[in-house]
Amino acid sequence: VILLSVIAAKSGWTVIFGQKRSLLPIFDVLPRGVFFPKSVVPGEESQFIKLKEYGHKIASVDAEGLITDNGELGVVRRYSQKTVDLSSLLFFWGEEQFNQASNFLENISKKSVISGSPLFDYWRLQKSTYEKNISLNSKKTILIASSFGMVNHITGLGETPHLQISSAGKEVYEKHFNYLRQTIEVKKITFKEFKTIVRELIEFLGDQYNIILRPHPSEDVKEWKKIINNYENITIQTGGSISSLLLNCDILIHSDSTTSIEGFYYGKNIISFVPSE
Repeated sequence: VILLSVIAAKSGWTVIFGQKRSLLPIFDVLPRGVFFPKSVVPGEESQFIKLKEYGHKIASVDAEGLITDNGELGVVRRYSQKTVDLSSLLFFWGEEQFNQASNFLENISKKSVISGSPLFDYWRLQKSTYEKNISLNSKKTILIASSFGMVNHITGLGETPHLQISSAGKEVYEKHFNYLRQTIEVKKITFKEFKTIVRELIEFLGDQYNIILRPHPSEDVKEWKKIINNYENITIQTGGSISSLLLNCDILIHSDSTTSIEGFYYGKNIISFVPSE
């Protein structure tokens, strides 16, 4: 989004950049323009209605469009017929994402553009300008990317089915309740085993590698500090883009994270963790 904002500014647009929770409360006093959120999820229908009432247009490329759930749920968690109708223009990562959406939403083709994603443009820019971090020693680096915000949320509430409601909308959550609950149960099992494997890896490798743990921004870091504070051969990195960490690592270990796609694009060795049972 930053890259897109820079391009818009260079093209003569006045750009107001910020988080939705900062911008939406003041939409009534902003000059009429194009609101470009990272998604048009069902849970934000009421906000989009007000945006339209004040003369703003809505355009979006879904930030989570790279990997989606299969079938109807993959669409209705990210779009509703109402948010599509309220939008003036919708961009898609590729034909697969567009075709999936068009199977469940009416009149979407009239306002859709298969454009790719600015995120890939950012990856390409990062890769082309990459210079290895010489502050690291000669040892190889293992990056562990954790992605368990659904069961280890930054709020400290643990499981977060309430966030599924806020983003997907109550109707979607209730219709697909069993699937979403099963997803949470799988995440709980995987998180428990992932923590075990991280601890065992730290103990086994000793100081042979630089080991960096990068929790997802939605995660509660305290849960990880309970584990790694007992060891000197691993550090936690939070904040900023994960791209620089990926570019400087030799091996990426993850579990169900789209970070693996970026790592693959950078030519890294990828280990995907899945519990045996």
